[in-house]
Amino acid sequence: SKRKPILPGRVYDFKDLINTDNDLTQYTNPLGWTNLFNITETHYPNLISAFYFNVVISAEQNSIVSELKGVKVRVTEQLLGKLLDVPTTGHKLYGESWFSMAGVDKNTFMEEIFEPGTNLIKSPPSSKLKHIFKMFHNMCLHAIFPRKGSKDKVTDNDMMIVYHMFNKIQLSLPFVMLKHMISTIENESRKLTLPYGMFLTRVFNDAEVSFEGEKGKNSSTTFSLKNVGRMKFLGEIEDHTISDQGQKRKREEFEPNNNLEMLAEVVTTQEDHQETVLPVSASNEKGKEVIDEDLLLS
Repeated sequence: SKRKPILPGRVYDFKDLINTDNDLTQYTNPLGWTNLFNITETHYPNLISAFYFNVVISAEQNSIVSELKGVKVRVTEQLLGKLLDVPTTGHKLYGESWFSMAGVDKNTFMEEIFEPGTNLIKSPPSSKLKHIFKMFHNMCLHAIFPRKGSKDKVTDNDMMIVYHMFNKIQLSLPFVMLKHMISTIENESRKLTLPYGMFLTRVFNDAEVSFEGEKGKNSSTTFSLKNVGRMKFLGEIEDHTISDQGQKRKREEFEPNNNLEMLAEVVTTQEDHQETVLPVSASNEKGKEVIDEDLLLS
């Protein structure tokens, strides 16, 4: 039986960060991304699970179509742009090929975003990112490429977002999100989460899918100045790195009361709470279960 968690997304309290040296709107405003990070919607776990369960990817890989309660739901880059109020202009990139397509040298870029002296040969952990890039990485972790598991990993896609945000270069976020949905659908790993819980509510609304009888949840987390404070505190006390090279961590290598690991969890997530297995409203012949994260507001 395969289980994939649903993550609703995260809200960024930009007003709390304005007039500080952590003002993220100086990066999101020029790209037209600010509204996306302020979206708050009720999300519907059973509808989300059914949507992904029934989905078909178009041959051209430029749309996905699902059926919910007899209603066809088609998602395109243009639709996401319209519903999320995000531009579809700019680079259309996704995956490791973005470096060559955007003319960016990966090693040189990594030298710019990680703290001096960081070993770049082995994938360095996010705790070694310079402070502003840690905040961008948080946005990747919880909003753009939401995921569970290790929060240390900085993926090629994370670096793509970081590059475009910091340099204020237009990137079509709706294109990126559609590609990420397709990638999630094609990947059978149970570690992957079903992304964009809150965003999909707007898609379902637009397609006039009935919410009657559905159990809605309001469980997104909020990122504010207190998260930044924790982030900085962790950076100050850290004297070594805990990295995840994609292999299973051997728990015995770390002491049970490892403060650093505990703080890393506090900083990057407030949402690893008990999981609740929910019934899937779609036909379930493949034996898939879907977990909804019962997230708590910070």
